[in-house]
Amino acid sequence: MASFWGCATGNKKGPNIRKVKLEINVDHFERDFFGLDTNKLEQGLDSLKTKYGYFYNDFLYNIAAFSMDDGELKGQINAFLRSNKEVYDSVDYYIPHLNRQIKEIENAFKRAKIYFPGLDLPTKVITYIGPIDGYGSFVSKSGLCIGLQQFFGSKFSGYIKQADYLESLFGKQRLQQFAPDYIAPNAIMSWINREFPDKAGHFTLGEKLAEEGRKVYLLKALLPDLTDSAIFGYSESQTKWCHNNSIIIKRYFEQKSLLQTKNPEKIVAYLSDNLRPSDLPKEFPDNIGKYLGFIMVQDFMDDHKNTTLPVLMELDFGKIRLK
Repeated sequence: MASFWGCATGNKKGPNIRKVKLEINVDHFERDFFGLDTNKLEQGLDSLKTKYGYFYNDFLYNIAAFSMDDGELKGQINAFLRSNKEVYDSVDYYIPHLNRQIKEIENAFKRAKIYFPGLDLPTKVITYIGPIDGYGSFVSKSGLCIGLQQFFGSKFSGYIKQADYLESLFGKQRLQQFAPDYIAPNAIMSWINREFPDKAGHFTLGEKLAEEGRKVYLLKALLPDLTDSAIFGYSESQTKWCHNNSIIIKRYFEQKSLLQTKNPEKIVAYLSDNLRPSDLPKEFPDNIGKYLGFIMVQDFMDDHKNTTLPVLMELDFGKIRLK
């Protein structure tokens, strides 16, 4: 069983994946959908349903939230195509190296195949254009699905026009991740969340930090070549500050006895991109719990070097404590 050593900043260690047989196939739903002949919509939709199976229904009724009433569907699709034409036409300009992000995803799953040989891994990526305020990525029965509309970068006019609304919905921290460099980590984290869902129960903040930290640790193991800012979802300056002040972060949580709290509102505030505790020092980025959780897990793994990733992901996270 392969294990993972050393998640320190700049460490690019990982298994040799050159001989791992796994290929990601990519279907571009947005091309087929925006290529529909609206004069022959019924035939076009039948073809999409045949080609995309489960994802066809996911897109129509969950992502785009179209009516299930066939009498309303045609008008809603035409309206969607018109209102999102600018977004679709902008894909190649704002995400010019999509193949690079797909390769990062493929390599991540090759590493996952080594670390978790018993898991069934996605072999298909489906890209699509959906509402900007909708899903960024998720895992379905059809494969790993990526909403390209959330990865255009800060200069995209569609984000600028809706800046206040999007910030109120996602928070500044999450909006920083609306860029191409976050396609792979966002997509792989959606797979991690699906494969290793949060455990139900009334846990302390410390336990929830450990739970989240394991996921970030695994994300970094699967994408060892990405920058830490891409892994944590912080800006470069925020990430550098965290690395240089990890002791201050630890002391803040210790001095306020925060790790023992079971207050759901407090727990959510320290692990959220769009909520922030009122007394959190301004230097701390939003979702600081993600970083501290990772540090807790990294310290645990440094002290238990024979622990494999499968063991870590199933471990009672009450055993992972702040050093």
